[in-house]
Amino acid sequence: MHPKYASGQRVVIVSVKDENQCPKYPEIENYVGDLAIVVDCYWVGFEELNLPREYFIYRVYIDRTNTEISVQEEAIKKAF
Repeated sequence: MHPKYASGQRVVIVSVKDENQCPKYPEIENYVGDLAIVVDCYWVGFEELNLPREYFIYRVYIDRTNTEISVQEEAIKKAF
């Protein structure tokens, strides 16, 4: 499995809903719709109930607020 986004790539923060249509990551809701730049990418892999799981976590810089946050791959999409 490879990351979808590379360092320096422009992305947009998106809201992700859980099965109850509630925000899956409420801590990023203030940034939804913001343009961001990928700073770094981290791979997290572990086994849960004998099912391998892999995730990519991205560190992104948001110019509007001059902040960096960490988000899961499903919470960003390619800009433009």
